[in-house]
Amino acid sequence: MSRACGEWNGRRASGIAEGWAKVRLPLDPVTEQCARCAEAGRTCPSCVQRRLYAWSLVTERGETVETAGRIMHLAPERVRELVVEEGDRRELNTLRCNSIPVQLTQSVIADALARDPDLTIGEIAHWLDMRQADFERAYLGNGNPGRPKRRVNVANASRLMVALGRAPNELEGC
Repeated sequence: MSRACGEWNGRRASGIAEGWAKVRLPLDPVTEQCARCAEAGRTCPSCVQRRLYAWSLVTERGETVETAGRIMHLAPERVRELVVEEGDRRELNTLRCNSIPVQLTQSVIADALARDPDLTIGEIAHWLDMRQADFERAYLGNGNPGRPKRRVNVANASRLMVALGRAPNELEGC
């Protein structure tokens, strides 16, 4: 019986779970990719999980690349590639600028309220077609008990700035 990115080896898995044994990743010797990745032109879900597991073994658990390769039934070079890919992906996520700290929107709102004594939070919420409770949760970080909101989506922060009659680029990060 054949499975994508692996094969049934006819043995039962050790431990409590029975059925599929650890599957080996058949790589195309020319492209060094699994068949599903090569066919799709991107990383398949199985290889995404392998990448996360390899990164976890090496980075979080402190295993060597060789030990992780033995655990995952992969060549150490492939494990090294997976760890580097996951590290690059994580680094790119940290560089993404799709949200800003809620303190920035809090300060803009406080500034607008200080400049106009007749302005209320309810009015600003109305300008954005929002209920006041939703506005406070989204832009002031107030909300349900528990962990307060720490980030605001850049698109929403830009909407706030336009509603206040200011240019979105006046808010750092927008």
